[in-house]
Amino acid sequence: MAWLQLTTDNEESVIIDSEKVLQIKRHAKGSHITLTAILPNKDGKPSLKSLVVSQTLEDVAKALKATIIR
Repeated sequence: MAWLQLTTDNEESVIIDSEKVLQIKRHAKGSHITLTAILPNKDGKPSLKSLVVSQTLEDVAKALKATIIR
């Protein structure tokens, strides 16, 4: 398991488990990351957790690749 430290679009630092990353998409403010964590949404229905980070898709991919090579 490897942890990634990223910055949200609100300029807050977050640390996520690299093994929980399901999908990364480009976003106007950086990247949109979908995790495998399932949590209730505002309606109480289970949904995948996601977040927007300021790092580009390429930067996140490079960090993930570095955790796999170790």
